[in-house]
Amino acid sequence: MRLKIDAQTEFIKEICSYYMDFLKTGFKKTRFPKRYLRITDEKGYKIGIDLSKYEKFNLSLKKRINKSKGFEESINVNKGEFGVKLNNKSQDLIQKLVKQISEKDIERIVNLTNKTIKQCSQDYRTKPDEAYEKINETIKYDLDKLIVDPICEKMDPLIGSQSNYEIESQNTLRLRLSDTIISPLTDGIPYIFNDLLANKKIKPRDKIAELFNKTDIANNILNSFKNLDVKDLYYDLREIVISRRNLDKKETYLNIFHIEIEGKVFPLFYTQINITENSGSAKFKIEPSSELFLNKNAIKYAFDVLKTDKNIIE
Repeated sequence: MRLKIDAQTEFIKEICSYYMDFLKTGFKKTRFPKRYLRITDEKGYKIGIDLSKYEKFNLSLKKRINKSKGFEESINVNKGEFGVKLNNKSQDLIQKLVKQISEKDIERIVNLTNKTIKQCSQDYRTKPDEAYEKINETIKYDLDKLIVDPICEKMDPLIGSQSNYEIESQNTLRLRLSDTIISPLTDGIPYIFNDLLANKKIKPRDKIAELFNKTDIANNILNSFKNLDVKDLYYDLREIVISRRNLDKKETYLNIFHIEIEGKVFPLFYTQINITENSGSAKFKIEPSSELFLNKNAIKYAFDVLKTDKNIIE
């Protein structure tokens, strides 16, 4: 009998607590704040940028916040100045792909280079400039087939999915990677060719193998992807400017701090900004206003949400 009374008492307490909350708010439930962060609107226009990924820009912004008149100065965003690198999963994949490069494939390219240099020393002995070009063309074909293409086929989709603009076509990416790998050979081949042209008894293979080895190839590939920017703040701003031409609301805001509630992200402090493009120098200028706004509705909504969670606030 006692258990039954305790159960009823607990139930009554919950009912009273429920109606007490309504009494305190005048029987009105806190409305969902209108101002929350979105990247695109219902029509697909870009209306927001996730600045958390742009670490260099964030550091610059924090320095301005700490200054007494930091927000009175305009912010310049040059093309290529603020970028985002490949994520950790992509970096992990390229490291594993590099480890799979075969020593036999490298040896094949070394032997091909050796053979081609010897042949060109006979066919182009009076035209060394043409010889250099011919040797590079011959080597590049096998290099792309054996090393570059297998890597690019797996990395292209990951790069495309992370990019906010078309960084480069698949063909351009291959050319870039190919040039990175073949660069030591390209720089050294003229000197090896000249040595052979001056003295036919010289054996160029050892020198070629020194220039083209797995350790150097791996380091060049890893550095190439490590330094690759897949996002550029300049292009994000350009999308915002283009979208603004098609929207009724023309205001643009820079959110300083934010809070996440129930899966939505709300700005806490924000200021209105004006974005202008200097197309001649591939640069955007961000001009903040002198006013800093506080999102009171988001703060009130956050506290009301916390009040309903008995594990956080009684």
